Amino acid sequence: MGKLDELKLKGKKVLIRLDLNVSSRDPDEIAEEDRLTASLPMIRYAQKRGAKVILMSHLGRPDGKVVPEESLAPVAEALEKKLDQKVTMAPDCIGSEVENIITDMQDGDITLLENLRFNPGEESNDPAFVKALARLGEIYINDAFGTAHREHASVYGLPLLFKQDQKAAGLLMQKEIDMWSSVMENQGPKYLCLGGKKLSEKIGKALKKLSKEFDKVYVGGPVYNVIRAAQDRNIGSSLVTEKNDDTDYIAMARELLPKVKNIVMPDYIVIARKEGDKFVDEKRIKESEDIPPGYAIVDCIYEGEKLEQLKKANVAVGFGPFGVFEKEKGGFAEGTNNLANALNSVNIVVLGGGESAKAYKGTKAQFSTGGGASITYLSKKELPAVNALN
Repeated sequence: MGKLDELKLKGKKVLIRLDLNVSSRDPDEIAEEDRLTASLPMIRYAQKRGAKVILMSHLGRPDGKVVPEESLAPVAEALEKKLDQKVTMAPDCIGSEVENIITDMQDGDITLLENLRFNPGEESNDPAFVKALARLGEIYINDAFGTAHREHASVYGLPLLFKQDQKAAGLLMQKEIDMWSSVMENQGPKYLCLGGKKLSEKIGKALKKLSKEFDKVYVGGPVYNVIRAAQDRNIGSSLVTEKNDDTDYIAMARELLPKVKNIVMPDYIVIARKEGDKFVDEKRIKESEDIPPGYAIVDCIYEGEKLEQLKKANVAVGFGPFGVFEKEKGGFAEGTNNLANALNSVNIVVLGGGESAKAYKGTKAQFSTGGGASITYLSKKELPAVNALN
């Protein structure tokens, strides 16, 4: 892999792939988001060395169409606030108009390309789209660990067109790789905590491939819902699916459970009814109890001995909260808070994904910007986007 400190950046058009897939669309809120602040050192590094800094990222899931609500324009405003410098917002991510903007750049200038996923060629790794992106720069740097498990144009196809001395992993990418490598090199006991959404990653990858790497697997959130349903127990109206995904995760978990013997279930669960976008009429019940019709599981709570066991771990890795912790939805955070307090006693703690950064803020844990990328790296020990830099 090319080394960042060996790249000659001065006067060069430097394409930097970042993960600016922020949750807010308000510039003031975006300016404080972890994904944006984690990208700032790489931008400043290139700018300080006299590069013409060309930033690329995706935002949301516009599915290859121009969706105004998913424009990166608010991100450009947020970057200006943090960098205290003008950030030119390009009208597109490729094309003659974008090329003209880049031609007029001076050393140290910053341009942000429009959402890569507005073009269908990004997710399909279309060769023509890859070539159009390549025309924009002379140096390529990938600092988007959160998308490193994808074979998309900007992280996989694009670096393959650059020579070894023209490309490198960015500061954040290298930091993440070093962090996760260290996690797996340390000896046990090791515990895995699986919560949050993105069931394709949590059930399809983490539970299937990672569980054997850990002594215990604590589950919460939709992951718990799926496992409970796979045990042929009622779950009421609890979430067990993903948006725009028809995968039967219950059937997948039912097939996996006989092979995974180290799952730890919560002591209590909180159930509630949904009214509009908020959950109401909450009830705290034992995990062994049935769930009345119309109620959904909104929190998974570990107490006593199970938390004490977790505290004795040498290494703990976690993905996602254990309940619907957002205040606007009801703020069911007891399970996540209990887990966070226990994790503060563990020697080495790394939490992955955007939801984790919000839910476990204030803990001593190290945070990764990528949930899916982290799970892929831990299970396969490699990432497509990193391989493309070699």
